Amino acid sequence: MIYHHPRNWQPTVDEGVALSRIDAAIADIKKASIDDGKGPNDRPKAVGRIVQPTRFNVALNCLKRARINISRDGDKELAQGLQLRAYEQIDGAIKAVRNTLRS
Repeated sequence: MIYHHPRNWQPTVDEGVALSRIDAAIADIKKASIDDGKGPNDRPKAVGRIVQPTRFNVALNCLKRARINISRDGDKELAQGLQLRAYEQIDGAIKAVRNTLRS
C-alpha cells in the first residue's frame, strides 16, 4: 500500500524507513518459515477487514495483522530469533507509517 501512490509522489523519510523495515521483516519471516519446515510461499489466510480508506491506514492495518500472524508460529529456537527480528522490523515500520500519518 505504501508503494501505491500518485504520479507526483515524493517519498518522505518515514515512508522510506517503513518500506525498508517491511522488506527486512518479510526476509526474516521467510527465513523463519523455512527453518520451521514450511515452504517460503506458504501464506496464512487473510484475517480481518480493512475499513480505513487511505493507503497508509491500510498499510498500518496490514502491518498489525502481520505482527499477529507471526506470533502464531515459531516453535524452533532459530526461528524464534528471526521472529524477534521480524517483530522489530514490523514495529519500526508501524512507527514510520504512524509518523507519516501525523505529518
